[in-house]
Amino acid sequence: MGLLDELFYGNINPLDKMKVADEEYGNISEKIADEKDNWLYPLLTEENFMRYDELESLDNKTVEYEVKQSFKEGFKLGVMLMIEVLSGE
Repeated sequence: MGLLDELFYGNINPLDKMKVADEEYGNISEKIADEKDNWLYPLLTEENFMRYDELESLDNKTVEYEVKQSFKEGFKLGVMLMIEVLSGE
Protein backbone atom coordinates (compact mmCIF):
# COMPACT_ATOMS: atom_id res chain seq x y z
CA MET A 1 0.00 0.00 0.00
CA GLY A 2 1.38 3.41 -0.95
CA LEU A 3 1.63 6.50 1.20
CA LEU A 4 -1.52 8.07 -0.28
CA ASP A 5 -3.48 4.87 0.39
CA GLU A 6 -2.22 4.79 3.98
CA LEU A 7 -3.24 8.43 4.42
CA PHE A 8 -6.67 7.81 2.85
CA TYR A 9 -7.41 4.85 5.11
CA GLY A 10 -6.36 6.77 8.22
CA ASN A 11 -3.34 4.58 8.90
CA ILE A 12 -0.99 7.56 9.23
CA ASN A 13 -1.04 9.61 12.41
CA PRO A 14 2.06 11.74 13.06
CA LEU A 15 1.20 12.03 16.77
CA ASP A 16 1.61 8.26 17.14
CA LYS A 17 5.28 8.64 16.24
CA MET A 18 5.90 11.92 18.03
CA LYS A 19 8.48 11.57 20.77
CA VAL A 20 10.44 14.44 22.20
CA ALA A 21 14.01 13.20 22.36
CA ASP A 22 15.31 16.09 24.40
CA GLU A 23 16.79 15.28 27.78
CA GLU A 24 15.84 18.67 29.23
CA TYR A 25 12.21 18.16 28.17
CA GLY A 26 12.17 14.79 29.93
CA ASN A 27 13.68 16.28 33.08
CA ILE A 28 11.15 19.11 33.15
CA SER A 29 8.21 16.75 32.55
CA GLU A 30 9.43 14.46 35.33
CA LYS A 31 9.83 17.38 37.74
CA ILE A 32 6.30 18.62 36.98
CA ALA A 33 4.85 15.16 37.56
CA ASP A 34 6.79 14.74 40.81
CA GLU A 35 5.73 18.16 42.10
CA LYS A 36 2.09 17.43 41.35
CA ASP A 37 2.17 14.00 42.96
CA ASN A 38 4.26 14.88 46.01
CA TRP A 39 3.32 18.49 46.72
CA LEU A 40 0.24 19.80 44.92
CA TYR A 41 -2.22 16.91 45.02
CA PRO A 42 -1.87 16.26 48.76
CA LEU A 43 -2.75 19.92 49.44
CA LEU A 44 -5.98 19.85 47.44
CA THR A 45 -9.37 18.98 48.82
CA GLU A 46 -11.38 16.55 46.71
CA GLU A 47 -13.42 19.45 45.30
CA ASN A 48 -10.31 21.46 44.44
CA PHE A 49 -8.69 18.41 42.91
CA MET A 50 -11.72 17.98 40.63
CA ARG A 51 -11.57 21.66 39.65
CA TYR A 52 -7.84 21.41 38.98
CA ASP A 53 -8.38 18.28 36.90
CA GLU A 54 -10.98 20.09 34.77
CA LEU A 55 -8.64 23.05 34.33
CA GLU A 56 -5.78 20.78 33.31
CA SER A 57 -8.05 19.07 30.75
CA LEU A 58 -8.95 22.44 29.26
CA ASP A 59 -5.28 23.38 29.12
CA ASN A 60 -4.48 20.10 27.34
CA LYS A 61 -7.14 20.91 24.74
CA THR A 62 -5.53 24.28 24.01
CA VAL A 63 -2.18 22.53 23.55
CA GLU A 64 -3.86 20.09 21.15
CA TYR A 65 -5.13 23.00 19.04
CA GLU A 66 -1.68 24.61 19.06
CA VAL A 67 -0.01 21.37 17.96
CA LYS A 68 -2.60 20.87 15.21
CA GLN A 69 -2.09 24.41 13.89
CA SER A 70 1.67 24.02 14.04
CA PHE A 71 1.41 20.77 12.07
CA LYS A 72 -0.74 22.43 9.41
CA GLU A 73 1.65 25.35 9.06
CA GLY A 74 4.66 23.03 8.86
CA PHE A 75 2.93 20.89 6.24
CA LYS A 76 2.06 23.96 4.16
CA LEU A 77 5.64 25.18 4.38
CA GLY A 78 6.91 21.76 3.27
CA VAL A 79 4.59 21.77 0.26
CA MET A 80 5.61 25.31 -0.68
CA LEU A 81 9.28 24.30 -0.45
CA MET A 82 8.62 21.30 -2.70
CA ILE A 83 6.83 23.50 -5.23
CA GLU A 84 9.70 25.98 -5.24
CA VAL A 85 12.31 23.26 -5.65
CA LEU A 86 10.40 21.48 -8.41
CA SER A 87 9.70 24.72 -10.27
CA GLY A 88 13.40 25.59 -10.26
CA GLU A 89 13.02 28.98 -8.59
